[in-house]
Amino acid sequence: MYAITTHSVRPEQEASKGAFAHPMTFDAHKKKIGELFGSDASLQLRVPYYQRGYSWTKEQIEPFLSDLGAFAEKRSDSRPSEYFLGPIVLMRGPAFKKYDFVIDGQQRIATSQVLLASIRDRAHEYGMEQPEGLEFAQLVHDTVFCSKGPGGGARPSLRLGDLDQGYFHEAIQRYPRHVDRNTRNAEEKRIQTARNMADQWLTRSLEDSSVPLDYLRSLYRSLLHHTVVVAIDVENDRQAMDVFERINFRGAELAEPDLILHRLMRACKSRADRQDLRNIWNKIVNLVGDTISLQVFMRHMWSARLGDVRATKLYDLVEQHLDSNSVSSGDFLYETLEFCREYVALLSGQSPELHFQSRDAVTAVSKVLGVKDALPLLLGCQHRLKRSPEFSRVAKAVEALIVRHQVFAGRDQSELREVLLAACQDVWGPGSKGDVSERVVARLKTVDPKRGEMCAGIKKERKVSAKVARYILRGIQNHMVNDAYKATATLEHIFPRKPSQGYSSSRRRLLTPYLNHLGNLTLLTGNDNKRASNRPFGEKKKRVYVDAELEIARDVATYDQWGLSSLLRRAEALAKTASNRWKIL
Repeated sequence: MYAITTHSVRPEQEASKGAFAHPMTFDAHKKKIGELFGSDASLQLRVPYYQRGYSWTKEQIEPFLSDLGAFAEKRSDSRPSEYFLGPIVLMRGPAFKKYDFVIDGQQRIATSQVLLASIRDRAHEYGMEQPEGLEFAQLVHDTVFCSKGPGGGARPSLRLGDLDQGYFHEAIQRYPRHVDRNTRNAEEKRIQTARNMADQWLTRSLEDSSVPLDYLRSLYRSLLHHTVVVAIDVENDRQAMDVFERINFRGAELAEPDLILHRLMRACKSRADRQDLRNIWNKIVNLVGDTISLQVFMRHMWSARLGDVRATKLYDLVEQHLDSNSVSSGDFLYETLEFCREYVALLSGQSPELHFQSRDAVTAVSKVLGVKDALPLLLGCQHRLKRSPEFSRVAKAVEALIVRHQVFAGRDQSELREVLLAACQDVWGPGSKGDVSERVVARLKTVDPKRGEMCAGIKKERKVSAKVARYILRGIQNHMVNDAYKATATLEHIFPRKPSQGYSSSRRRLLTPYLNHLGNLTLLTGNDNKRASNRPFGEKKKRVYVDAELEIARDVATYDQWGLSSLLRRAEALAKTASNRWKIL
């Protein structure tokens, strides 16, 4: 038995965390991994509700596998040795339910089970030809993944949090393995990545083994019987949460959302309140999914409320908000959940939660133009203006400003970022929805480039992505004919990517830097793009452009030849049309 003493937190935190300024002493004891799992363990391990989900990535998993593999290769039964996996913190659950809470160490413990699952399933594969493979696979499963419940029935030896356990059971603990669904959130995707990495590492390790089953048995014994942790025992929830916070203060890699959840949990008065809070948090995590990080959403939410908060930690923003406004943890998370639903609607672009006239503009901003700095403003307006024409007005103004400011004028991105964040504060001023949209649009107009600046900016040697080019050219096409073209159109390089011999070497050198310039691009339908191919401009003009279905392609036929001057004149003409198509109204 060891005596472990934890000391006070960093000096700058002592004032606000006075309860942590006093040393706390805990009992600690060494345990083999095999004593934590399965038939050798008397208790199930559970991750408490306030803990984050599975968070290890390639950066942590790779050294875990390589270090353990190196230890297994050097270890021999005649020379016993131990691999120290680090400390873990446990808290005893209700006696009649027979489980321990894992306060710290779930990432290492869960990743150990991931590797053991790979060992078990590889042995099962060998069992198709060697019966002892099936016997060994069943042994691994029984001694690692199964534990007895209070009534004597079987249950998993390790139970992760609500966000992880369903997928973890299917992908790791179930035997034979059977996963019949895709991952649903970032935690599940990380579990999938860990499993794939363990499988790939084991495949490489087995390549040099003449007797694969013997290698699997050696690896199993090394991990289960020669890998140890120091288990620190705490007595209650409050002490457990103190230790959890101390661990973070000493540099464990917890993301800001983990700390925010912990801060909210500490303010709850009962376990039931904390469980309710965890349930709301899980809804937020599942809504965000794996398309964008929870931290990015929360940063955008606070920018939507306060403007530019890049220099302030999320944790500090939440704490200040809770303290200064006397807001409960539950009320704060319910409001965050509402913001999250609105944020997910913005990311989808075509959600029925958005005003119908705003959907194309929102899609353009979030999915095509990719200006993430615009999302906080749209989120704040969606929260304040809801599904109203005023929200559509703001969304279209944001879309127009990005096109004019970035695509054509090519102004400094920092100027656009600053005005978008400053406009967030205009959302929360007094007045009607009309007053809000008027203030926001007036702010955006302060950096709106004029037509002349758009024409001058687009003439510079600048590339544009295919996605943005298609969006701009389609918008111009629809404006030219006052109609929305719905059919599929492909991007055509007027000076081709692989020019034929009809282009002189001097013209190739001159035009190649402008290959993906907006002035060198148009849209074609059907087989027109194939017919145009890499032919010289004169041939493409006669064969394709003159009789093209789209006005924007027929316009190219008005040029006698295609050189740099023609390209830049066309770019200027596109800018003039764009200044009428995308206006801030």
